[in-house]
Amino acid sequence: MDLIVETLVETYKWVHDVLRDEVRDLTPRLLDHVPASGTSSIAALVLHTLGSEAEIWTIVAGESTTRDRAAEFVATGLTASDLIGRIDAADRLLDERAPRIGAAALAAIWNRPNRRPHTGASWLINNFGHAREHLAHLQLTKQLCPDVYPPVARPF
Repeated sequence: MDLIVETLVETYKWVHDVLRDEVRDLTPRLLDHVPASGTSSIAALVLHTLGSEAEIWTIVAGESTTRDRAAEFVATGLTASDLIGRIDAADRLLDERAPRIGAAALAAIWNRPNRRPHTGASWLINNFGHAREHLAHLQLTKQLCPDVYPPVARPF
């Protein structure tokens, strides 16, 4: 396997490991908690991150893909086990797609719906940044869950 692709797989799997740790002990109510208008739940952040990642890895592997991005933000009632299962599936997807991505695929220009074309390397690296960004969003959202971090008492 290409060394760059191997490194990317390791870094994406690191994000997956942290995602597992973050959701492992959360109830469906906490996974669905939306702390403020215009924000997303922890479950939505996990689904969106994995959906985007699957789309990019599939495109750069030279395969066609379909994605219902809007559905990633409205799913509710998932358990921590459900999300961990999806994260595990994302690990398997990386293991399946990565061997199909070599230097030529990294250098090639790939099209993604509603986006400007970029090289495979650019898509994969930028998408890793996207995953890290949403991991941070998830961690902040978790901090805003009252059952996880009770709000500080207001002074009189």
